[in-house]
Amino acid sequence: KEVGSEIVSNIKIEILNCPSEKVDIAVGELFEIKFSVQAGSADIIEIFYLFELNDEYYSRLPLDRENHSDLFNFPPADQKIYSSTYVEKKADGDEYWVTIDVIDEDNFFSYDLCVVKF
Repeated sequence: KEVGSEIVSNIKIEILNCPSEKVDIAVGELFEIKFSVQAGSADIIEIFYLFELNDEYYSRLPLDRENHSDLFNFPPADQKIYSSTYVEKKADGDEYWVTIDVIDEDNFFSYDLCVVKF
């Protein structure tokens, strides 16, 4: 879309079930983080997951459409998809910060953040 002299996009990622309270599961169990990705006027071509555990870098997972379309359903322009990722409770008191970024062909991006406390 063009608004005045600025070009904007309606690309959006949204985490749908970020817990507001402590998650009560057993050590070794997984918590599923569900999210939606709405493509703007261009196809989504990259998604990037960043996981921090207890204020330290834990893991990252960059995926691009060209090499990883078997691992993630990259939505084409104007389409919305639903997906999820997981975090594992390793110990009582664990706290994950999960950031998910998406980028489209026009280099517009969106991100969302979820804090999961066990």
